[in-house]
Amino acid sequence: MFKYAKKFNMMSLYLLASFVPMGLNLASMPLFSLYMEKYDFAVVSYYSAFNSLLFPFILFYLNQYYMREFFYFDDDGKEKLYANMYKFYLFIPFIGATISTIGIYLYMSLFNSDSSIPFFPYGIVTFFSIAFAGLYYIEQVELKNRRNAKGFFFLILFYSVLGTSLSLFFVVYGNMGALGKMIGPLISSIVLFIFLLIKNGSRMSEYKIDWKLLKQGLVFCFPLVLAAMLNFFSGGIDRILLAKNVTVDELGVYGIGISIGGVMSVFSSSIGNTFAPDILESLANKNFKRMMKYALIQIAIMLVVIAVFIISAKFLIVIFTANRYVESTMVARITSLSAITGIIYSIVSNVIFAYKKTKLILYTKIIGSIICFGVYTFLINRYQIEGAAIGYVCCNLIFAVLALTMLTISLKRERK
Repeated sequence: MFKYAKKFNMMSLYLLASFVPMGLNLASMPLFSLYMEKYDFAVVSYYSAFNSLLFPFILFYLNQYYMREFFYFDDDGKEKLYANMYKFYLFIPFIGATISTIGIYLYMSLFNSDSSIPFFPYGIVTFFSIAFAGLYYIEQVELKNRRNAKGFFFLILFYSVLGTSLSLFFVVYGNMGALGKMIGPLISSIVLFIFLLIKNGSRMSEYKIDWKLLKQGLVFCFPLVLAAMLNFFSGGIDRILLAKNVTVDELGVYGIGISIGGVMSVFSSSIGNTFAPDILESLANKNFKRMMKYALIQIAIMLVVIAVFIISAKFLIVIFTANRYVESTMVARITSLSAITGIIYSIVSNVIFAYKKTKLILYTKIIGSIICFGVYTFLINRYQIEGAAIGYVCCNLIFAVLALTMLTISLKRERK
């Protein structure tokens, strides 16, 4: 009985930690809505669109490799594995952030020079926020893998509260609009980077970089990185295309709508991340019944949550936007539907990770991205922001179906 109580408490802390950023985002949104204009929301939304493209490129998803490989090592091997991931995130992400800064600047100068959304300083703040957060993300996985639920919770709580508080300060008191909202996460990432450098630096210095191990991680993650970057064509290119087809104010309304509707995706991701270690452990032990149980629990939770959100969406948006941006209700309702396909795709992805078939994710993303680009182009040209929201839902469904199909085909071929 004590064993199950301990397990429940641990899972509750993981789940609560995952909801902390979402809760702070919703709690602070009325203030942001009072002190930010549609233009500010458009700028934030536009640059957040590049996150799906550049986040995996800058951090290279080695935290995913660490999460999967952790259970296959003894204690010393686990420490050595963590040391290699830690040292990677000390330096490499900043090279990726520099390349990203140059690349997006050239794109905006050559192909989007007439845009009313400037590159400086927003682009630099966005990309280097990701680079400084590298140690934070690997520390999350370290704490979760070692079942340190309390440490995991307080790490996320500190990072989220600090980032949100700073953003509110710069927006409300500094009157800095979009820039103020984006600076908060940057400073929070820098603070955590310095803290984790001090906390783990001497411990990690005992281990030399194992280039063979690091190479294995990079090879494992390479298709995942490419596949994740292709997520841009399902949840990022919508805002890039909209910026060329609608006014800045309309882009701002869309940004508000997907940020609120996107709470369901954050909820979906939180649920998926909470159960991911259990699903991976179940597959490693070939306990497929246990894996299916966790998968069905996730899907059932999301169905209930999305239904409640759709019914109460208008009321919630009146509250969260201080009654300023109620016109974003339809976008929020539509985009919330993507969370259910998101949780299904997350489950399939974890199964693919466990079977070491990461190339399937890449194939799914390549084919799906081509389809999604066509879907977005058609729907945005015809229905503008509502079309983009519908495309958001359709593209997640496309990826989920393709992933399930490819995994099924691959497993059937192996049984022959």
